[in-house]
Amino acid sequence: MMDRDAESWVDLRSTWLDEAVWFRSVLEAAGIEALIPDEHTLGLPLAPDMEPGTVRLLVRGSDLERAFDVLAANPMPVD
Repeated sequence: MMDRDAESWVDLRSTWLDEAVWFRSVLEAAGIEALIPDEHTLGLPLAPDMEPGTVRLLVRGSDLERAFDVLAANPMPVD
């Protein structure tokens, strides 16, 4: 029997869209499926008025611990 929680999606919040896109690319390079469900909506003119931390980044529950390890080892570069 499949563990239902392991296949559910977990919502990791990101501060900004560019940060979420970076995290998604790092996770996908490590073989972890990651989604930004509101990615296209966040490009609309009202999006800059959104509160920081409102960008949703989803990973499967079964990948959560590994996702944290991958993100800790690959921080977003600072300009």
